[in-house]
Amino acid sequence: MKLNLLILFIVILHHDLIAQQSVSSFVYDFETSKTMPNWSGFGLEYEIGENPQIDRINQSLLIGSIDKTNGKTWDWAAVVIDLPFYMDLSKNKVLSMKILAITRKSIVNFRLENSKNEFPSSEIMTAVTRLNEWEQMIFNFQDVNTAYQYDRLTIFIDYGNYESHVYYIDDIKLGP
Repeated sequence: MKLNLLILFIVILHHDLIAQQSVSSFVYDFETSKTMPNWSGFGLEYEIGENPQIDRINQSLLIGSIDKTNGKTWDWAAVVIDLPFYMDLSKNKVLSMKILAITRKSIVNFRLENSKNEFPSSEIMTAVTRLNEWEQMIFNFQDVNTAYQYDRLTIFIDYGNYESHVYYIDDIKLGP
């Protein structure tokens, strides 16, 4: 019995130590199992697919596809990426993402969150300015409190809109 409790304690302690690690850079590009985000969605459909438009901005073969279909989506639908680490924002507070909008320019709300709700979230809104070509979006969290531990990214695309639109995302990263 004591041995079982000791093993359980070690497993829990090991899990907590791993969860407390922080990193100062990462890239999720959907290309390999190592660079595939642990993502989920609410109020929309999401999947991994082939890049519908390879160009000079994005030459990846695989991308994330976000489908906001009228009647099946919520106006505040989002994609959530749970990170297996905390982001170290002490040296770099810039995150970026590539996006391809086919039918509608929109606003992207990019939110940093703590999965245990221990810290307030921080959110940046940036406009999609191009149609039918990949665009590099920059989210500068210059005012974020670096003492907060963020391990979740929540991405709202076209927040507040019920219309049907598909967006493609790729190369979500922390770091230059």
